[in-house]
Amino acid sequence: DSVGLTRGHRLHCRRMGASSKAEWIELCGDRVTYEDKGRSGGGNFRISGSSGSSSTDSSVVFGFLMFIFICLRVALLIARCNRYNAARRYRQVRASAASPATTNIANSVELELFTMAGREAPRQGTEVLLDDHIVDFTFHEPSGNDPRATALKQAVINNNWKMISNDLRASWAGQGRGAESASTMAKASGEKPGVKGNEHDIDTFYVGVVVSKIAEHWTTAFLETEATSMSTMLNEWVQAEPSSLQCRVVRMEAFMRWAWKARTDAVIQRVSQRQALAFVMRLQHALAELKCLFDLGHRMHPLVVAGQITIGMGLGRRQSQIDVRTVLVNYEQQPHRTTDDIWNYSIYVRALQYFCAKWHGSHEQMFALARSVVARLPPGHFLWVLIPMAHFERAFGADVIETPYWKSPSLQQEVGHAYHQAFPPDSHETSWRYDEQLHPAEHSVERTTRTWFLYAMFMMGKYEEARRQVRLVGKRPSNGAPFHTIAKYRRVATGLGFGTEVVAEVVGEDSTTPTAEAVGEDSTIPIAEATLV
Repeated sequence: DSVGLTRGHRLHCRRMGASSKAEWIELCGDRVTYEDKGRSGGGNFRISGSSGSSSTDSSVVFGFLMFIFICLRVALLIARCNRYNAARRYRQVRASAASPATTNIANSVELELFTMAGREAPRQGTEVLLDDHIVDFTFHEPSGNDPRATALKQAVINNNWKMISNDLRASWAGQGRGAESASTMAKASGEKPGVKGNEHDIDTFYVGVVVSKIAEHWTTAFLETEATSMSTMLNEWVQAEPSSLQCRVVRMEAFMRWAWKARTDAVIQRVSQRQALAFVMRLQHALAELKCLFDLGHRMHPLVVAGQITIGMGLGRRQSQIDVRTVLVNYEQQPHRTTDDIWNYSIYVRALQYFCAKWHGSHEQMFALARSVVARLPPGHFLWVLIPMAHFERAFGADVIETPYWKSPSLQQEVGHAYHQAFPPDSHETSWRYDEQLHPAEHSVERTTRTWFLYAMFMMGKYEEARRQVRLVGKRPSNGAPFHTIAKYRRVATGLGFGTEVVAEVVGEDSTTPTAEAVGEDSTIPIAEATLV
């Protein structure tokens, strides 16, 4: 008789050795209860306290297995949705890149080349760039054959921190060429001192020479975060001169460069968690150097101000305790000497990056900074480059991907005005290439400015202005943005009608690959020529 018994009950009955329901109930004793269903008749047996495999045990096990099964199904469903969304985004990007009606950043140069080809007759090969002994396109090396830069690099190779300390200390005290270069250039061009030159920009240049040489042995294979792993030479220097302004500034800049070496320049979605952790921990070392500079009383030194902006950008305001807006206000309120130009190139280019929407600001804050600075600049100052830089960053916005952003009338008016202010009509455009009084740092800043305006003029469809800048920049654009790669710059130069091949008859010498000595020519000789073929 199995009335009222479930399958679990019957299994338990067999396990107990009972031959009937009555015997099973007798064996179970008080552990079996009967629930009457009343008028409907029948009922159910309930067993409790069983040491064997009861129906309750089976239900628990079955429920647990069902829970595991449901979790697996949900995980598979989420993975499938993620794959679907990734594939959809990939198709959207591919479709956007393939359409000539869009102007996303990934192929904006190619789209403008496509547009230019439809607007004017092809001019490829009508001019050949003669860039001295440079056969192929390459990024500009700022230091060139500058004797002081060469000596500093050799000191890094020899771990001779004493030579670096003495050199920077003499220059920063006004005894080196850095203190004289700005005023010398201003006198030679007939301009007021400080219009283009800035002695602290030159200080930044030589600090960069030292840090770049130190960075040559860094790798991304091992993302060390210990401060002693960065540079043995700098460790010895700080132990010998812990209160040295020059030592602390070089260490701060080196730690910042070391941090970005771990992070790379990739968008945040492509930075791994391991890279991000190394980035933050390395920046903490830079922040420690910055606090030492504060304790030494150098809070408003231009190189220290520039460091505050970069560290604040990487760590954020909460973690770094740096309010960049307040830092800039305090810096501008400081008294400045004639050649100690308040409009420090490095400070405001870094500040523009800080206030970008991709970091800690917005499009409105970024443009407010750029426009407030240029509103107080004299003609001929290279910080007019903040305008095309700001529009370049703005073009990354998702809401302008499908619009001809660079063809906007208001943009063209603003960038065009900045272009004519940066390079006034009465200035001699080629003088900077021949003036031996110009410092390599000033050559580098002007080349960077011209590279940015070249890009902006090309994207705006102002091809004649872009060609004028290509003739001056030649085959050596500034490194990094806006072109990022030599291949992209070469495509623009070719599209604008400049041949990329060196013709031996035109050059007047063998067209074979030059030696290393020929490539690293003096930065004071003419940079680029354009000759009709």
